[in-house]
Amino acid sequence: MPADMLRTIAGLAIVLTLLAGMLLYSCRPFKEQNNLNKTGFRPAEAAVAHLFITPLIICTLPGYPLDERSETVPDMEPSQQETAIKSSPVPRIAIIIDDMGFHRLLGDQLLKLDLNLTFSFLPHAPLTTDQARAAHRAGRDVLVHLPMEPKDASWDPGPGALMVGDPPELIKEKTEQMLAAVPHAIGANNHMGSRFTENQAAMRLVIAILQKHSLFFIDSFTSLHSQGLQAARQAGLPSTRRHIFLDNDQDPDLILHQLTELIALARRQGTAIGIGHPYPATLAALTRCQKTFCREIEIVGVHQLLR
Repeated sequence: MPADMLRTIAGLAIVLTLLAGMLLYSCRPFKEQNNLNKTGFRPAEAAVAHLFITPLIICTLPGYPLDERSETVPDMEPSQQETAIKSSPVPRIAIIIDDMGFHRLLGDQLLKLDLNLTFSFLPHAPLTTDQARAAHRAGRDVLVHLPMEPKDASWDPGPGALMVGDPPELIKEKTEQMLAAVPHAIGANNHMGSRFTENQAAMRLVIAILQKHSLFFIDSFTSLHSQGLQAARQAGLPSTRRHIFLDNDQDPDLILHQLTELIALARRQGTAIGIGHPYPATLAALTRCQKTFCREIEIVGVHQLLR
């Protein structure tokens, strides 16, 4: 076949491929092309937001062992969610935002939401002091997010983390230092800690320090075998535990599903506690929630659900 003819055929093939791609793109649903993406931002906004929200420390959520994750929730359309919520008595829930102190843009936006969220700050994060003071001024509960040793050694709980192998005096010293780093804290919960919280002796040391400072304890319940709640109650310390992680899957729709599950649980047992993180998808979901079915429930500071 002559070379000119081969070049012509190749050129036609390229043109047809480009036309097919344009046709497929133009046939995509309008919602997919124009609405917010799964991070909660439009594509251009997401690119800009990423400059501000890249974390300096990772949390364990993506790498939780199976027994540390919350239950899966069946898919529900937003209209079904709202109908289900409005048909039941008003429940009381608390939503804790963990890992605060590393994200300027997201942290500030979460603090400005018209929702009575509880904020838990990592002691060694660069923005902890400023944002904890802002949370206190806004009348929000402030917690110390105590880094503790996870089972998976590949996950770094961050500087100053409490380790099972630490001598008792070092555990006490580290805990004191972390409590001192978060202004206006009224309680604490664990960051990671699936290994540490299973050690009853170690948890008793931490609980004793919290009790000394008149702080309560929330067990993030990253292990089914955590001794944190039991140790706190044996010491007579006001305490409770997390029931559902909201954002294991960072998709606003799935987070709304988890919020629906949290509310349903609160209706069954009176109260429930969820934990989320400063993710764009979490911010997007909570922003939607505050304008829709979160108006039909009572979100309280976590201190109101202690026993």
